[in-house]
Amino acid sequence: MLDVQNTIPYIAHRVAWKYRVILNRIIRQAGHRITPEEFIVLDYLAYHGPASQKELSTATYKGKANVTRLMRRLLEEQYVVRERAVDDRRFYKISLTKKGRHTVKTLVPLFLEFTDMVKRHYGGDKLAVLRESLSDFSNCLDSAYLEFDETQKHNTQS
Repeated sequence: MLDVQNTIPYIAHRVAWKYRVILNRIIRQAGHRITPEEFIVLDYLAYHGPASQKELSTATYKGKANVTRLMRRLLEEQYVVRERAVDDRRFYKISLTKKGRHTVKTLVPLFLEFTDMVKRHYGGDKLAVLRESLSDFSNCLDSAYLEFDETQKHNTQS
């Protein structure tokens, strides 16, 4: 029988959930009313500049429907604006408003402070190794799934 609570997907989900809960608390305590997922979009725009919804979807690993929902709220709350792309008038680019820039500017130092505390508790070297390992593991998952998918196609055709 499989002990689900000790599988990598379960542990990764639990860590991601816990991290989201903590970031949400930090955001709320700072007086902001956005979600960690919305912050990821704002931070991306602050760092990379205006982007299309498709670019945001790809960069943040969120589906189109999820990005559309996030954009609706961020637009309504005036964290971002949507403007026609200069190079192709059929498309829109999303960019930060003054409120969006202020939110990122306020929250980034708090997240960095929290990250420093995590480094102290867990160990900076261990955290660097974990980050690299998780990145490698993500790439491994992609490769393994491609192999699995090909195997399944071959088995179905046999």
